[in-house]
Amino acid sequence: MTQFTIFSPPLDGKALVPGNRQTWGGFAGSASALCIANCAKTYPGLVFVLTENSQQAQRLKAELEFFSKTEQLDKSFYLEEFPDWETLPYDNFSPHQDIISQRLDILSQLKTLDRGILIASISTALHRLIPAAYLQSRSLAFSLGEEIDIHSLRLTLENAGYLNTDAV
Repeated sequence: MTQFTIFSPPLDGKALVPGNRQTWGGFAGSASALCIANCAKTYPGLVFVLTENSQQAQRLKAELEFFSKTEQLDKSFYLEEFPDWETLPYDNFSPHQDIISQRLDILSQLKTLDRGILIASISTALHRLIPAAYLQSRSLAFSLGEEIDIHSLRLTLENAGYLNTDAV
């Protein structure tokens, strides 16, 4: 028989399928972050955590960074907060470009993540997102030392709307 502690709540293996959810409550202080960190250690996928507001999401991320220090040494473990736009519907300005970049970076990584924790506030999660196929077709990522096929790069850029010209 498997024993569980209050800081490592049991996961219902039958209920852990896409679309189902599991809830816990009644934790004081940072106990919820400890439980989420322990859950993410054993769960073989991405754990999505919703918070009441952006401040709670930022606080939870800081607590989870503390409780999951050993997992962060493993590069396959992911811990990130999906940032809020930080604008109001009637504002005449766009969100800061750093926020846009961070959101696009997180969205582009979602398909490749094996395990980790993604945190978002309810208001952030309710905003509509661009389709994954649209984002993937218009994303281009390079890494240092990577060899690039010039023909496939040219096709990718042309599909993204760039024109091939002789002059720069």
